[in-house]
Amino acid sequence: MEIVVEVVEKKVNQAFFVVAKVIPYRLLTTNTATSECNIHGTTLTISEPIVIENLPPDYQLTLEIYCMSYNMHSTNTPIKKKRLETNTPKRLLQSALSRMGASQKRDRAFTSSMESFRERSGSVGAPKTSCSSSSTHQGPKFILAGTLNITIKDVKTKQFRLRKAPFHSPFEGTISLNMSAKESVNSPPPSHKGFLTIFQEESGLGAWNRRWCSVQDNKIYYWLYPEDQVNRNKVPHGEIDLRHCKTDRVAIASRLDCARPNTFVLTVLKPAQPGDRSSIITESNGKTTQTKFLLSADSREERREWMDVINRSLQCVVSWNH
Repeated sequence: MEIVVEVVEKKVNQAFFVVAKVIPYRLLTTNTATSECNIHGTTLTISEPIVIENLPPDYQLTLEIYCMSYNMHSTNTPIKKKRLETNTPKRLLQSALSRMGASQKRDRAFTSSMESFRERSGSVGAPKTSCSSSSTHQGPKFILAGTLNITIKDVKTKQFRLRKAPFHSPFEGTISLNMSAKESVNSPPPSHKGFLTIFQEESGLGAWNRRWCSVQDNKIYYWLYPEDQVNRNKVPHGEIDLRHCKTDRVAIASRLDCARPNTFVLTVLKPAQPGDRSSIITESNGKTTQTKFLLSADSREERREWMDVINRSLQCVVSWNH
């Protein structure tokens, strides 16, 4: 992820860094960028990549940009602090004697004065530090200059509008991101295999054929026999590409489509190819070809397993390959 932000005007030396928050459990930060090295013209460029792995498709990412203005000479020039007037034991003793009166014992006055001195001054010659704003020097600190929320739908978006940008923010309110998303090698698409009965067209008529099927690489491959999948010389008898599925979820076939139990339906829409024609399961208008696949499992439990795996594959396709 490369970040480019429009800067209003470069008046002082500034430092920036970006925090990436993945709701609800991860936090990443970039290294600090400076205006001397990272601002070119009117843009701030942070080219340090932010790599976030194993994100769920419904992730929520929040970017926060922090800014700090500082003086180049502030670190070399010592800050002169006004030395506070310190009470000495002699002054405290005289003050105590004047309040208590000359008739009181001198040793008691001296003891109470020294205790008061220790409480107020800590030690002889050490000035007491005040916490008031008039005597305390507060150094520069980072402030929030803008935030941005990103979801999977924003992966291909290049320019965003910063939120929560204060009036004194050095940014104009726009931010450009160079983002990319892909499936992780460590998280392959769901897979499953077993027998399904597929409704197919044969000589202009419909027929149910039992096939050995396997869900892998976001496709459903099917063969005549299980051993055909192991034999590399045997090409699949057919395939259903889930990347062209018309819907993002597989559905149970209605009674109007099929009365066979434990049947679910997949509708695939692809650009029309030469030779495509309409049939029992296919509709072609010259531009697109729509094919309705009816697949029947051997039991209700197996149907649930197949639909769960196919739906997870469709979720990956919709989320990462749109």
